Amino acid sequence: KARMTTTVIPAPAFAGVIPAFAGVIPTFAGTSRNPTPPYCHSCESRNPTTGIWIAAFAGMTALILLFSESAHCLNVSHSRIELTMAPGKDFTHTLMVKNTDKVPVDVKLRAEDWFKSSPSFNWLAIDPAAFELKEGEARNIAIAVSAPVQASGELNGMIFVEARPKVIQEGAIGINTSIGIPIYVIMDGTQIYKAAIDKVEVIGSMLKVTVTNLGNAHIRPMGDITVRGPRGKKLLTVPLNEYNYPILPNSSRVIEVKSPGEIEGLWYAIRINMKYGDKALKFNLKGGE
Repeated sequence: KARMTTTVIPAPAFAGVIPAFAGVIPTFAGTSRNPTPPYCHSCESRNPTTGIWIAAFAGMTALILLFSESAHCLNVSHSRIELTMAPGKDFTHTLMVKNTDKVPVDVKLRAEDWFKSSPSFNWLAIDPAAFELKEGEARNIAIAVSAPVQASGELNGMIFVEARPKVIQEGAIGINTSIGIPIYVIMDGTQIYKAAIDKVEVIGSMLKVTVTNLGNAHIRPMGDITVRGPRGKKLLTVPLNEYNYPILPNSSRVIEVKSPGEIEGLWYAIRINMKYGDKALKFNLKGGE
């Protein structure tokens, strides 16, 4: 018999303006590794308010980081869904949507292939996909993933949550809200992690590091950059990818790091330690006078 236990660890709230599009500036990705059953191992947001849930299902441990994402009249429990599961398996995740407006809203959800390249986008289902939320009301949505048997690497998609006020006051402008939630589904046992640092540019006090993902699953490079100046003096050590930006398969990203002082024109030595997936990479560069 399946059994579930839940531990809640409150997380502090962060003030700030939240963009309507979710997942633009990711800040955190946690990982819990249990390769046999499917599991959700990370979600991201800039407005964490709910905390961390740890659940056990008949011996399967799932670490689920749930953070809320807000935009106008909507609050969504998390702004990124990341799963790891075996090809041919099914997994259902729960997404909570809440109406924070003072009037009822009509909510619609739809899923799209991120790259619009799949001939049939049928591995992701949403239930219910349309409903009404009264003022302050919340509803749980089932996000069902059915991984094709032949799938490899990773499945990518986007879940759009749209809301329209049912009542618009006379003279007011009705604002439709739309939040995009990326979903990554890694096909366990088929993923290949491979990356390269193609270029490091020094422009004034700015470092631009071009990282290319040569594998078949997205990566979120971690690590640090150390810059030393004349006579080996350390100028700075900073995170390589402070905001945990993803790099999708067969694509590149330029990661920018700003130094407190000018580097260009000086003698310098740059050392980059990068970790991604289950691999690590070191890169060294000397330049200047």
